[in-house]
Amino acid sequence: MKRVILIIIGLVLIGFGLFSLFNETDEETINDENVTIGYIFAIEDNRILVAEGLSEGIEKYSGDIDELKGSAVWFTITEETEILDSEGDIADQDVFELKKEVEVYSKDPLLMSYPAQGGADKVVLTGEVYNFEEIDFDKVGNLILNNPGFEEGFWYLSFDEPGQHLAIKLLFDTNSICIYEEEKVCDQEIFTPGDRVWVIGKESGDDVLVKKLIKQ
Repeated sequence: MKRVILIIIGLVLIGFGLFSLFNETDEETINDENVTIGYIFAIEDNRILVAEGLSEGIEKYSGDIDELKGSAVWFTITEETEILDSEGDIADQDVFELKKEVEVYSKDPLLMSYPAQGGADKVVLTGEVYNFEEIDFDKVGNLILNNPGFEEGFWYLSFDEPGQHLAIKLLFDTNSICIYEEEKVCDQEIFTPGDRVWVIGKESGDDVLVKKLIKQ
């Protein structure tokens, strides 16, 4: 009798252990989401094209991928996709508009074509709009500070252009927004030399006034 009870207890413990293991796996999958931040440049049926920006002088995407700048993804929208407007309220695809900034969350890996392709589990509109008058600098690069030959105490963005490596000084004001762990007015104390970031701003001479800086 004791042996039977011990066997039952053992089976219960094994079952509980397997349940916990599967539960942990599910939680890891749910939390392990890819987040893409960019602007909507095309809307086709049940999908949207989200990209970092457009090439210089291009104000409307015509379908030529050479017009896109940086990363770009076609996201498929399904009935299961959660859509939130800039107020955090549940919405539908009618809120999608060209040049509107979105945050797209996807659990599954993206198909790495160009543009990449993937499914959208959640789309959040931030309320920001791609403004061609105020934004003429849109680059991804690395932050540098106090490197030889650069003005001391100022952050620079180091980035590549075809055939050359460039760096430009970054200026910040109370309207400069940074997205690291959270979105807030830029606090340069959180920067670390070498950080990979996407900088959107207004270029003036040898400087850029940062409108938004997003850690990659």
